Amino acid sequence: MISFRFFNEQTLAMISYSIRAERTDSIPLRMNCPACGTPDVQAQAWQQAEQILAFHLIPLGGERATTWVQCTQCRETLLSRVSLPELQILPPHQAGDWLRVRASLPAQLMAVLSVGLFWAPGIGLFVAILAWLLNRKSRSWTRKCSRIGLGANLFVSLALLLLFAVDVIVNGLPK
Repeated sequence: MISFRFFNEQTLAMISYSIRAERTDSIPLRMNCPACGTPDVQAQAWQQAEQILAFHLIPLGGERATTWVQCTQCRETLLSRVSLPELQILPPHQAGDWLRVRASLPAQLMAVLSVGLFWAPGIGLFVAILAWLLNRKSRSWTRKCSRIGLGANLFVSLALLLLFAVDVIVNGLPK
């Protein structure tokens, strides 16, 4: 159970939030892995249910269930778009169609920042290189986003370097 405590300064009241997470036992599953491309591979699937609680007792909203699958070949953890019972009845060649690779939150953040900071030559290029390193083996949208960010950052950095070089050639070094 994960706990968060928030202090409200206006009412001087302490409000406590927690997340209750329950995981089912893993079940064996056969699938075509979308991460490594191995056909008819053994995998482990489980479902995780999460619910936010106020004061560790009062449910806020409904329970959210997520189905996860881990390939035994490449050890990649995949997110399922269908529930665990639905995934169990699918044949191996169709099970992989309902699974997707999910990049980590830092990798997602760096991919978005690499595109958003393309106009800043120093920090943008640093972030873009870091994003590319984090996402180069990913099979999710973050890989494409990181490549676009790196390309845009390299273009802007090289264009500014070229403009600086032309300025130095034409006007000489600043004194």
